[in-house]
Amino acid sequence: MPRPKCSAPIMNEAKPVTSLLSKRRFLLGAASLPAITIAMPANAQLLDPSRMGQSTSSAAGSAFVRGVAPRDGSARSWFVTVADALERLFSKVQAGGNEHNRLASNESDLKNQVNKAEINKESVLDEFRNGMFCSGCNQTRSQILAKGESFPHSGQSIIRATAEQIAAKERELNLVINRLKSSLDEAIQRVRLLAEDLQEAFDQIQAGSGLFSTALYNWKSTIVSHENELSEAFIRKRNAAFAAATEISNRGEKSSDLQEVRAALSDLDMWEDIVRKLNASMIADWNATQAALTEMHTIARTRHDRLMAEGNRITLALGVTGLSAGFTGAYYYLLKGAGPEVAPGRFGGEGSEGLRFRLGDATPTRRGEILSSVQGFVNQYRSKPFSLKLQFSRAPEFDSDPFRSERRNVEIRERELAGSSPTTP
Repeated sequence: MPRPKCSAPIMNEAKPVTSLLSKRRFLLGAASLPAITIAMPANAQLLDPSRMGQSTSSAAGSAFVRGVAPRDGSARSWFVTVADALERLFSKVQAGGNEHNRLASNESDLKNQVNKAEINKESVLDEFRNGMFCSGCNQTRSQILAKGESFPHSGQSIIRATAEQIAAKERELNLVINRLKSSLDEAIQRVRLLAEDLQEAFDQIQAGSGLFSTALYNWKSTIVSHENELSEAFIRKRNAAFAAATEISNRGEKSSDLQEVRAALSDLDMWEDIVRKLNASMIADWNATQAALTEMHTIARTRHDRLMAEGNRITLALGVTGLSAGFTGAYYYLLKGAGPEVAPGRFGGEGSEGLRFRLGDATPTRRGEILSSVQGFVNQYRSKPFSLKLQFSRAPEFDSDPFRSERRNVEIRERELAGSSPTTP
């Protein structure tokens, strides 16, 4: 009777995976695997055929469902959360930079006003001391001439101020200067406090860039690690199926009972179907992993490029200032390399993992504070084994008839026994 065909992965091997997986079953082809030593079951009873071919998601990888793009909700959500927080910080820098420029401009105007008031004070007092003011209006010569009037006014005389008049005029002029200086001090303080706020925002952007990389690395590694777990489980189950087929073939080839030989052929059909299901499961898992990695790369590149574009725009808006330099130093060198392949800590130094990031908060009084949620996530990153390289670099191809040798030997034995039997059913 016709039997369903199965398939064996075509792999590029530096060494044989096991002694039971010959080159006719694992041919030169699409995937690459390291040498793997797996203990094989002694007989078919060590495997449950009804379970073969099923997805092997563990409790740790329960978010992965075959046929649906596998994704680690924790790392993925952390990445999006960090990217959102960085965008908020960028907006804070933009608004703060605009306000800083306005306050700095006001500070500069006030400095000019103070300088002018002090120069005017010396000029006015000099005129007072030299008797250059009108007896009628008590204004100086320069004040009257500035209005286009004659000095002194008609019917008035030029007089020299008394010591009391000079002191009174000095107090009057000092009052104006002191008011301007007070406004200037307030403006300087506002600029200083805003610069401190922005500096904390810069530090948080730098820390956030580290956590951006950590979350992205964690996300990708979780996808890859889970796929590799599935691949290893696939290899173990498939090797077990080949071990069972080899044992069945040996038993059938040596049997003198025709019915037992035919039962062996039926068992081979069963294991062939199991291998076919395993192959289909493996391809489905691999395709789901590729979809998850594609999604990850797309999201990562989109968020990274958006931050870079916004950062460049804000830098230009800040102009050639200390703020511009500080902001550029905060985001440029870290985010410049934070694409999908970035590894945490590549930039070195404290905070490269993003432990100090406060998820968008940049209050200077909270400087140095570490959020427990961030601490937990970074600890998770530090404690987990990570992998960024898939065992199967491409989707495997499979041999259409992996049990041809085992089946041929049993079929030869079947013909021998059928030919010698006086009653062949």
